Amino acid sequence: MDLAEAGEIDRCASDLAAALEADRLAMERGETPVFEGSGTERIAAQLRLLAIDPVLAAADDMVIRRLLVAPDGALSGASFGMLPVAWTVSGQLVDTYEITCLTSGQDLLRESVRPGGPAPPLVLADPDYDAGATGVEEGFAPLPGTRTEGEQVAALLGGDLLLVPRPRRRRSRPRGPR
Repeated sequence: MDLAEAGEIDRCASDLAAALEADRLAMERGETPVFEGSGTERIAAQLRLLAIDPVLAAADDMVIRRLLVAPDGALSGASFGMLPVAWTVSGQLVDTYEITCLTSGQDLLRESVRPGGPAPPLVLADPDYDAGATGVEEGFAPLPGTRTEGEQVAALLGGDLLLVPRPRRRRSRPRGPR
């Protein structure tokens, strides 16, 4: 697929940023900017023509619903969602596509290795509420049956069981020579 020269795309993206800033300043002065038919719209359409249309054309007859964009240079400041859609007078890319901006192409690799679904449930059972407590005169006694209940729940859910270990009480040793 042939994209326009990087310099041409960067100039267009910079021009769009400048036009949007001019529109923002006009709004601060109380003026109502008109996007349709404005210079801003023409520059946005040109940027779409240079950077987006070649990608969509290369997709041929595929149905595309999501665009993953890893911009660099001046494009990294562009708002791709506000670019006009090629086949309508009013409408923007964000109305047609889910657009995700990536920090680099390597983000695609990370996305492709993500697990397909949620992890199995993890059931924690038979906790020791006094573990690590110091200076407590009366602690919580272990609840009878919590270990068995945890095993049953884990089996029912098809999940993993983590039995929270009870710390062993240290035996006091007499100090002195052995």
